[in-house]
Amino acid sequence: MKVKRVITLLLVALMLLPVVFLEEAQAAPVTPMGRWINGARPNFIVHRDFGDQTMTDFNSAMAVWNRQLGFTKITRNPTTRHTRARTGRSDGINSVYRVNWGILSYIAFAELFPQGTTGGHARIVEVDISFNMSHSFHNNPAATSPSFDVWSIMAHEAGHALGLSDHSVARDAIMFRSFNHAERRRQPTSLDIMHLNALAYRAS
Repeated sequence: MKVKRVITLLLVALMLLPVVFLEEAQAAPVTPMGRWINGARPNFIVHRDFGDQTMTDFNSAMAVWNRQLGFTKITRNPTTRHTRARTGRSDGINSVYRVNWGILSYIAFAELFPQGTTGGHARIVEVDISFNMSHSFHNNPAATSPSFDVWSIMAHEAGHALGLSDHSVARDAIMFRSFNHAERRRQPTSLDIMHLNALAYRAS
């Protein structure tokens, strides 16, 4: 009887496992932490299948970091879009891709391409951001459905694009390592700002 009960408990645990991963999927860690040179202004070309409201949310997510810096460092190209598939290789273009990696994989992934060093960090020369469309996303700040807030996810990945790493210290911070469905983290906390300031970005 005890053996049957253990087997039953194991089966229940296995059934619940996908739910646990789905409810708190991991945002991808970036290694190594990097830094753009001060004159660089990364501009992202976004896949054309993202809708207009998502484009607006991408702009807003990048703008929260620019406001903290006091100048425009990271932006989305307002006129050019692409239709390319992610290759995982450097091509000299900062791109936002759509991928389908399954619901047990990352919500989104920022891939940094470093070259040499600057200011004691790897010098970033390109970043590609991939949104895993196997997950569901929303643009509505009042949404409670099992989907992820586009603005919050892009703010997190834009933080990676600037060179910020994940952390597990403060759940309300943009750069906290994971997200739950319908969770909104759209504005940097004091911890996010401290880490951003440590990169010592200047306007030129």
